[in-house]
Amino acid sequence: MIKSFKRQVAYEWKAGIRSRVKMYLLVLLIFLLLGISIWISADAEMVKTLTVSDYLTKIFLGITEMKTADRTTSFYLPKEWAIVQVVYLLFISTYPKKDETERGYQVLLRNQNKKIWWFGKCQWLVMTTFFYYALLYFVLLFISTATGEGFVFDVAIRNIWGLQKLKMQTGEGWLALYIMPWLSMMAIGFGEMLLSFLLNPAAAVGISLCYLISSIYVAAPWLLGNYSMIVRNSQVMESGGVSCFYGIIESVGVIGVILLAGSIYMRKRETGN
Repeated sequence: MIKSFKRQVAYEWKAGIRSRVKMYLLVLLIFLLLGISIWISADAEMVKTLTVSDYLTKIFLGITEMKTADRTTSFYLPKEWAIVQVVYLLFISTYPKKDETERGYQVLLRNQNKKIWWFGKCQWLVMTTFFYYALLYFVLLFISTATGEGFVFDVAIRNIWGLQKLKMQTGEGWLALYIMPWLSMMAIGFGEMLLSFLLNPAAAVGISLCYLISSIYVAAPWLLGNYSMIVRNSQVMESGGVSCFYGIIESVGVIGVILLAGSIYMRKRETGN
């Protein structure tokens, strides 16, 4: 089984990562344009240099909870946050199901185990998530260095984005900026991948996007999108909010449940039950 899984991992690296270089270049361009737009907006406010943490604060700042929406309340989507997180859900949406449709039978014959194939896809999703967000951090590092600041290990959130006061403990700040944005989205991505097999990729993306956007209206722990918005943190909100510590537990728990559920589903498909 270990040998079969290694073959599957090697296959995912070739078919799911290396063959999608053009898509990664497109994501690189999107991140580059996003970073430049943030730098221009900061320059307009007479802020000459930004740290990587400043860029991440702008991207993952989010908005305060929108509890009601009527004719007098306009819908506002935090565009930087939406660009990064929505593009991620689109980026991972097609490959797993497409690979099963086009090559699944040959892979199944090679491994003789649908569960190994499923765990290979889960490993692909972990790798893809890592590369996607690592690319974001790299682009922001490049722009920060090119504009004179460089990479500064500082989570002090400065008052440059229209905020009067925003203080977080150092540990919570690190988690909010560098861990929770990708970990919470990876958990949502696992759900999207399983739904793409249960339904289809288009339906999976639609459901995942609705779930993600719901976080704008409700600051609740069961909506994982809240963990990727800094202003929803319990140390920032006057009351309520979410904690990064519990967010890690919840995200890892969701991933574990989906891993198991997908394994059971693939096993049933393999046996025809």
